[in-house]
Amino acid sequence: MTFDDLNSIHARLVRHYGPRRQKLTIFLYAPDDLTFGMTRILQSMSTMTDHVNVQVFRDCEALNSILPEVGKSLCELRTSLHENC
Repeated sequence: MTFDDLNSIHARLVRHYGPRRQKLTIFLYAPDDLTFGMTRILQSMSTMTDHVNVQVFRDCEALNSILPEVGKSLCELRTSLHENC
């Protein structure tokens, strides 16, 4: 993804949620440096509006404590995905 891609995604989210007076919270898992940097850009853009809130996590255990139970933790899902690749 490029900055233009992130900017486009952010703009679409604001256009969708803004007029409806709704707020979207996005939780992003970014374990490596590149992913973390890109998600932080999106998080920074989200501070310009009240309609999109982006939370970035580098640690899957911290993310698991916020997300509802889905039967498997994010770490378990990630491990099983990498085993199947």
